[in-house]
Amino acid sequence: MRRNVLAVSYPWALTILAVLLILSDGGWAISVQYKVLHRFDGGANGGYPNGPLLEDKAGNFYGTTSAGGGPADCGTVFELQPPGKDGAWSLTTLYTFTCGSDGGIPINGLTADKDGNLYGTTWWGGNSDNGVIFQLTPPLRLGDTWTEAAIYDFTIPEPYPGGLAIDEQGNLYSTTEYGGGAFSGGTVFRLAPPTKAGGVWAYSLLYHFRGVPDGAFPQGGVIIGKDGDLYGTTTEGGRGRCSNGENNVGCGTIFQLRSRTGRRRWSETVLYSFRDHGDGYGPAFSLALDKKGALYGIDFFSAFKLRPPFNRGGDWVESTLYSFQGGVGGTGPYSSLIFDAAGNLYGTGDPGGIYGYGTIYELTPPRRRGRHWEKKALHTMRNPSANQPWGGVTLSKGSLYGVTRNIGSNQYGAVYEIELR
Repeated sequence: MRRNVLAVSYPWALTILAVLLILSDGGWAISVQYKVLHRFDGGANGGYPNGPLLEDKAGNFYGTTSAGGGPADCGTVFELQPPGKDGAWSLTTLYTFTCGSDGGIPINGLTADKDGNLYGTTWWGGNSDNGVIFQLTPPLRLGDTWTEAAIYDFTIPEPYPGGLAIDEQGNLYSTTEYGGGAFSGGTVFRLAPPTKAGGVWAYSLLYHFRGVPDGAFPQGGVIIGKDGDLYGTTTEGGRGRCSNGENNVGCGTIFQLRSRTGRRRWSETVLYSFRDHGDGYGPAFSLALDKKGALYGIDFFSAFKLRPPFNRGGDWVESTLYSFQGGVGGTGPYSSLIFDAAGNLYGTGDPGGIYGYGTIYELTPPRRRGRHWEKKALHTMRNPSANQPWGGVTLSKGSLYGVTRNIGSNQYGAVYEIELR
């Protein structure tokens, strides 16, 4: 209240407010380092961007929009190039979806192979209108167009695939939120590249979830560990019951999927079941893995760490790093976490912040054992300039890059940069 009085009584207080940083459980900041690099218009260059941005070696960023691009309004794949002599970033639409056999409405970000091909998923389109996995191949000559191919059609209704992970052999891995058996609790799958040019990609169902005790309804895809094991989360299921579960089948899990002899059979292990007793519930996004094999992620209201056992056969140990308090500090973490070289974590929250439109935040590890992680909001979104920072952030050369969706009148989203230091 007092800050509002100052802002009204003394115009110069607005300048002070713009750089003020309060470090507390509800810490917030209006970042003077925040820049909008591109605004989408909902037309040819797309609208409502999604997922984390993918950076190549030249500093170009790639992403998807779930709307715009053409008459079908089915979304795009875009490239954002760093500033040239004019100092402005430039956006190129690489592909426009039609919601036909090519797919439509891409919701997640992209991944790439060693040859620069881009891969992603759509929620609609394809031969069964249940979405596709697509490949986007760069042109052989500068100035030519990229080539899109639907390399797999989903056959189950509303599978809602997560983002893709790729291994050294070019295999693609992800999850579907539904399907996979009588319970329809979701799946983990692999898509293997063809052995010969022009061949067909081979789909393999690695695991389907049953709810209890193995988890249900994964949304965030998987990550690949150093040993080739897969790690992911389910929003429900696990051991015990949870009053917050949509189907009352548990509060969610963190799981490991390990291949057996010849990589033909995979076995699932629940590393941790959430209980909604101080440890949160409903983890919906992908995990981050540190050098010691610990997993980091977010659930509905908190950031957590899962430490591997010291002894073979021991239990993984879960700890809450930070509980989001709401208010100006931001509530509802809404993305995966990423690391920087110093071990700080970054993510986005929606809603929350001073104006209620979301925040981009940093979690800093304690300097001494026994202390708590600290959170500060690097930027708080404000309508109509930006809101809904979905999809997380990408770290590059001391800056964070991400997208906002800006659902509202004539607001179709933007790409932003935040300079950290």
